[in-house]
Amino acid sequence: ERIPSPKPIAKFQVNDSKELAVGVSPETDALLIFDLMTNSHVLITDKISSPKDVVLLDDRYALVCSQDEGKIYQVDLIEKQIAAEITDDFPSMRLVLSPDRRTVVAIHKMSSTISVFNVNRHESPPQLKKTRTLDFQERIEDAVFGEDNDHLFLLSSSKYRLFGFNLMTEEVIWSMRTGGVRPKSGFKQVLFTTLSYR
Repeated sequence: ERIPSPKPIAKFQVNDSKELAVGVSPETDALLIFDLMTNSHVLITDKISSPKDVVLLDDRYALVCSQDEGKIYQVDLIEKQIAAEITDDFPSMRLVLSPDRRTVVAIHKMSSTISVFNVNRHESPPQLKKTRTLDFQERIEDAVFGEDNDHLFLLSSSKYRLFGFNLMTEEVIWSMRTGGVRPKSGFKQVLFTTLSYR
């Protein structure tokens, strides 16, 4: 079934109940909230400059980062409005949510640094608190959490490597080269999956 959208969408996320969805359009500075039950949408424009990525904290709240501003926006999908603004040191191009949804990592645009936030899910709306900024001395392109919520796998576009990082001890635990001889030939995204053997 087709869902009409008035703007081009770069990232689209559906909540757990499959009733609401959110999309971001960096080219048009637009944030779109969709009601999947009625195939209708609400367009929020001129609120976030170049929204680049979105993750869902739960059925109701989403986080959106701006690649032009050092801010992360908390969006209420039911009220269809921005509920809070979280200030960061640098603009972010990617948000990564841990499997237990208690940690959010913001990968800064064209930077070697990332920000780590704790999510207090006992509050309504969930509260974000920045706990630290980590500098890896190499440009981070993407990241993904492991299943245990404590390990982060990061993709470096400047050193052409994928490496594992323990957030608790702040130590690199594993590394492998991804290849590439110039920036355009490197990997841009990393996915994590678990394989089961019988």
